[in-house]
Amino acid sequence: MRQFTTIITLALALFIALLTSAHAAGTPQLIITWKANNYYPINFEGRALPSPTTPVTVSVEGTVDGKLIDLSKTDISWYKDGDRFDIGTGLKETSFNAEDTDAGSHFIRVAATINGAPAEQTVRIPVVTPVAVLEVPYPDKTVPAGSVANLVSVPYFFNAASITDFIFSWQIGDLKQNTGSDNLLAVNVGTPYTDDQRTVTVNSYIQNRNNPFEIVKLLTEIFVK
Repeated sequence: MRQFTTIITLALALFIALLTSAHAAGTPQLIITWKANNYYPINFEGRALPSPTTPVTVSVEGTVDGKLIDLSKTDISWYKDGDRFDIGTGLKETSFNAEDTDAGSHFIRVAATINGAPAEQTVRIPVVTPVAVLEVPYPDKTVPAGSVANLVSVPYFFNAASITDFIFSWQIGDLKQNTGSDNLLAVNVGTPYTDDQRTVTVNSYIQNRNNPFEIVKLLTEIFVK
């Protein structure tokens, strides 16, 4: 009798598992993608991150059993940090401007009802400050005496459209130089006569013409040998 009861229990458990699996297999799933619409170098292979005021485009696709489904007649609601900011039928894509938040990110949620079944998905989008990199293409930042060192100042994630939207300024020691939209600086290192002269300190300033508050200062040292 105990063996028979065990068989019935196992059969019931298997039936419930198969029923649950079949239901899950047909459950609509949502997939969110996003893109920050700001400046980054054309050869940048990473993901552009939004900074405050950056327009961010968010998109959603729906799938069932791994296959894309048509959302053109589906009511879709978009939420940012708990508040709905857009809603519409077939609204697969929308946008918002990133803000400086205490969390350092925005929590995005999309919700829809597909074939009578509710579906939602979430994603957290980080918000960063604009950054820059001062490229010194020499091993150990060491250049030969009497040569010209070429330095490149590269901005990332500023709210700009092209390199012409930036003002690049430089300072080598007490000498200041404005190169306008040219992010390349050529430094004639000369021939040092003392150990102190073998170290050249370079400051680089990058400012967004469209937003003077977006400014980054970089400092590096090159060594003359």
